[in-house]
Amino acid sequence: TYTTQDEAGTAAYKTVELDDFLGGDPIQHREVQGHESGLFLSYFPEGIRILEGGVETGFRHVEPKKYMTRLLHVKGRVNNISIMQVPAERDVLNSGDVFILDRGLDITIWCGKESSGFERSRAGQVCQAIRNERGGKVHIQNYSETSPDITDENWWSHIQGGKGPVKSSSEGGEDTDTQFLIKKKLLRLSDVSGKLEFKLVATGKITRSLLDSKDAFIFDVGSEVFAWAGRSASASEKKHCLQYAMNYLNEFKRPAWLPVCRIIEGGENEVFESFFDRDTAISRLGAKLGVLGIDTTDDLETIEKHLTAKNKEPMLEALAHRSPQQLTKIITAWEAKHKTKLIDEISKNTSGNLRDALIAYLEPPLEFKARSLYLAMKGWGTNANAVIDVLAFSSNSEIQQLRKIYEAKYVVHKAPKLPEQGQLWFDVQEEVGGNFRAVLHQLLKAERDESTSVNQELAEQEAHALYHKGEGRWGTDTEFFNQLFSSRSPNHLRALNEHYKKHYNSSVIKAIRGETSGTHRELLLALCTNYDDWFADRVNQAIKGVTTNDKALIYSLLSHDVYERKEIADAYEKKFKKPIYQDVFTALSGEYRKFMSELLKFE
Repeated sequence: TYTTQDEAGTAAYKTVELDDFLGGDPIQHREVQGHESGLFLSYFPEGIRILEGGVETGFRHVEPKKYMTRLLHVKGRVNNISIMQVPAERDVLNSGDVFILDRGLDITIWCGKESSGFERSRAGQVCQAIRNERGGKVHIQNYSETSPDITDENWWSHIQGGKGPVKSSSEGGEDTDTQFLIKKKLLRLSDVSGKLEFKLVATGKITRSLLDSKDAFIFDVGSEVFAWAGRSASASEKKHCLQYAMNYLNEFKRPAWLPVCRIIEGGENEVFESFFDRDTAISRLGAKLGVLGIDTTDDLETIEKHLTAKNKEPMLEALAHRSPQQLTKIITAWEAKHKTKLIDEISKNTSGNLRDALIAYLEPPLEFKARSLYLAMKGWGTNANAVIDVLAFSSNSEIQQLRKIYEAKYVVHKAPKLPEQGQLWFDVQEEVGGNFRAVLHQLLKAERDESTSVNQELAEQEAHALYHKGEGRWGTDTEFFNQLFSSRSPNHLRALNEHYKKHYNSSVIKAIRGETSGTHRELLLALCTNYDDWFADRVNQAIKGVTTNDKALIYSLLSHDVYERKEIADAYEKKFKKPIYQDVFTALSGEYRKFMSELLKFE
């Protein structure tokens, strides 16, 4: 309430600094005192006590003469009850709430005649907590507004304005946060035209399919505003979407105190997902995914019951249809209850491909990718396809984090002195060579253009250059190929391909296939192929051989979130004219088949 402009500005500046340091991926929330979101309040199961600050609380060794009297206001319903310090004045009292007068070793609870049982109970809990903090020496008195026992000594002499009438319950305001009943709005922030443009997309019924990974969006749900940035949004769109959300509040005459949350695609939670209209949200996530909130207590009990049992299928089905956020809740609840890691227990009680799949599914995505890189280079030979699958489809920020995770946990080749590029760079240096290594090293710099806007003139120029340095001459300028495909964005390469087809009746894919070979060719093909098409092919290759390539199958399906997995499934059916679920089910067996096929049920 009393935050200065300088303090707010400094907080915003430091938030940007921290966000940049963490690669731009963290979810950001802006909360305003007195209007906190349900998510924020959920982090404080014992409620929030908002104090003025700058005064010693005097825990344990309380000296009443040095302790400043304070008045706490208890207001709310059920679990959303706030405890806020307010001026010790009669004007703030009202018949609908509870107030606590804290004088150090003496505490008085004053219950308005229309206050709720929730508020009274919460006030009692707060006072007991204060007593415990002060070594049990606090004397607590509890009075109702109409009690004849309230005296000047224990109440009114400490309230500025003295004894007198107080505000009614209605004058004290509703206990629930005011919900502004407006139609939901979705607005798009895009710089595809060369400058940032902010346009209304839809109002009222908002389905998740309206979001586009190439842009950023402002989603006003009434009680909160979300700034969502797609995975392939430009750096400018990601950087400015939160500020545009703040500006939106003013331009559309929305309350300045509304909670604002910035989310990067892939980091969505159940709260965000629940605001989309059901028909699309549920169909995209799967009817059993639980974005609208499933109590994970039942899941925990299912895991406890079936983890060590012969029949693990109920546990597998429960896990397969949970969102990443729900899985996190399950893992946290397990560790709190059993003091062990759920992944470790699953590793002990499962084996083979089922164990590998479950660990990949429960492991944090970037840790799974880092481990996949390590296993691809460990031992004799290199699994080049695994290295390609990880690095060709990771964003710059993901690669930066992968390098940190890898360096902290893995070493394939020990260097007398580790180069400044890090352990992952060095292991690639020692494992592979030639043009394949050159492109991988370029990707590991994490400098690839990720903008969604396209300079068509440049794309056309580079289409001509690609032809004249490849198909249009004797010999290939591989250095040009390497630099072009490792530095240009997917959108740019798609535009380049269109110009290439227009002028030379050929394609970039054909040029790569004709002018390069081996792992170098495979990597360049990956860099100019959509991930859904690429991994649809990978799945088909993994299950159509004489034996199943389980490592490739597990990575292709479990390194992707449920949205991406659905896109891969759609691409698979479009290309191979058969549902991916059927082919995976036919290729596998046992509980491994059960788990992998459950992951591919989206309706």
